[in-house]
Amino acid sequence: MDIQRYKFLLFFPFYVQNFLTKRGVMRKINLIISTFLVSLLLLSVSASIVIGSENKDTLLKEAQILYKAGSRYVDARRQNQWKIIYSFQHPEYQKTISFEEFKYFSGHVAINYRKDRSFKRNVSGYPLYPSVEDIKRNPIKKDPFLGVPLPSLYRFIPSLGINISSHKFEKVYLDDSGTLGKVAIKLNVIETPATARFKIHRNIQYIDYWEKNNGKWVLAVMKRFSTLHVSGAVTREHPVPSNVSRWDKAHFTEFKPEDFK
Repeated sequence: MDIQRYKFLLFFPFYVQNFLTKRGVMRKINLIISTFLVSLLLLSVSASIVIGSENKDTLLKEAQILYKAGSRYVDARRQNQWKIIYSFQHPEYQKTISFEEFKYFSGHVAINYRKDRSFKRNVSGYPLYPSVEDIKRNPIKKDPFLGVPLPSLYRFIPSLGINISSHKFEKVYLDDSGTLGKVAIKLNVIETPATARFKIHRNIQYIDYWEKNNGKWVLAVMKRFSTLHVSGAVTREHPVPSNVSRWDKAHFTEFKPEDFK
């Protein structure tokens, strides 16, 4: 009796499957399961598309805010509006570099410039620039030989031989978190080489690096900016952040100015 019971329990699943197969029930069950799985797949794909679309819309709105900040920053630099230019600098930078220092050095001074020995003294060993206290007392920069005041002009590229004739925004880049950004600008420049009397007209892609700090877009803390020339060719014509690896590792979505209209 026990043996018969065990045989029944052992072969019961096969009896059930055979019954369902004969009745065509198994085919219906398979159809229901397949339909359910396909529906679940379509639902997950649709949800991903919706989430992706919402995220793209969020980035678009944030990129538009960055584009407006970048536009205002460019206009301020071209019009030498020093207070506005300084207001876009990173809070950590402003804690170290005063407005008077920033303006005195024409907007191109590294956050740790006082620690740079080559910056402190000239070839004769004398201080190359006045102290912070002297700059604050007399913030107007003067010609070292003639002693006459020099105009406070902001230069995108700190070279007297390069002048900007016009500019055009090309792209805005925003990372997935919406906290790191880049604004690419095409500068039309007129360059007058020091050893030549002719002028060179060319285009330069200039990049401003931004990050969001306490809800506001500000410039990243930059390294000391100096154009490097190798065999007469300029290898770098825009400043880069001191921690540029954050931007190098980030994944960016790019937007064009027409995307904001």
